[in-house]
Amino acid sequence: MSAFLGPIHYWLYNKIQLMENMEKAIIARIDTPQVKAISTSVQNEIVPFLPEAALDQLIDTSNIHGWLQEQIINVETRQALLIKHIADINGNEIYDLVNDVYTEFGKASAKDADIKNSEDMADIFNKLNNYLLEGMPCDRVNQVIENSLVTFIWETSQCVHTKNWSVAEIPVERYYEFRASFINGFVKGVNSNLSYKYTNNDKQLHVIKKEIS
Repeated sequence: MSAFLGPIHYWLYNKIQLMENMEKAIIARIDTPQVKAISTSVQNEIVPFLPEAALDQLIDTSNIHGWLQEQIINVETRQALLIKHIADINGNEIYDLVNDVYTEFGKASAKDADIKNSEDMADIFNKLNNYLLEGMPCDRVNQVIENSLVTFIWETSQCVHTKNWSVAEIPVERYYEFRASFINGFVKGVNSNLSYKYTNNDKQLHVIKKEIS
């Protein structure tokens, strides 16, 4: 990456902020002193939420790539630990709540993307990548494998999340479920006539389909 801040750095920073905002929304949805205490403890263990400030006021300009990479690790690890500690106390219903939060943020992101009612599935995929945090841009984890008039398929060909989620001893497949909820919310938020399906057998496949009347 460049030694100077450019659009790609702000693009990545916005995705990190979105991940943080989903964590804050999880806390707000439960809104108990116990969960707030868990959040404080996790922030003390990992790192506090980023201050509300412009990127150029926060970033280490002598190490732009390293600073952004560190924030990705921090935001994923802290969210994983928060969810793990809540699950230890409240049980696995927290996973349903997290899926709901991810779905809501997917829908809100679709509105933000300003492509309502689009049927251009390739464009929807490209816009989606403005919101999903999938490592650094150079990781290139998603590969398009089919783009037809009615079906768009991409494969997540490598995992950049396992290390962060395994700190909390949460299988990374849980995160994939959350991510699928976000994508489903995004796709439906764009066009309710499109469907989204995620499978994770020997490959992680994502399929958007257009309903044919």
